[in-house]
Amino acid sequence: MAAQTNRCKRRFAGFTLIETLIVLVVLAIICEAGFSVYSGVTSDYTLKTISDKLSTFFATCKQRAVMRNAPLVIVSENRTIQVEEAPSLYLRIPELDERYFPEKIEVTSEGAFLIAEKKVSGLAVQLRLSQNKTASVSIKL
Repeated sequence: MAAQTNRCKRRFAGFTLIETLIVLVVLAIICEAGFSVYSGVTSDYTLKTISDKLSTFFATCKQRAVMRNAPLVIVSENRTIQVEEAPSLYLRIPELDERYFPEKIEVTSEGAFLIAEKKVSGLAVQLRLSQNKTASVSIKL
């Protein structure tokens, strides 16, 4: 009798194909949910990083113009923002959508920012993120 019970136990040991498929489907759903949350976090992090870089760059340009008591011009070309008179002062942003970024931004010796000879206190920058998503970042000048 004991030998018969051992044989039955061996025959039914393990998982069936349906049980294995159910586990795989559940794992796939969990992974997809985690991936969508992760991609949202990484895009938020990318926006915050670019925003910080731009704020720092414009603050540096403003400080340079005020300290030297001389106006300067910021130009954008090939997704790079650069000071005309100081080629070493530049910022490359691969995500930058140049169609919506001003070609020329002037900084007066008093630290005011001018776009098309109009004083501005902020700038909205359009970005192209992965998976053809676009986003906008507002920078206080």
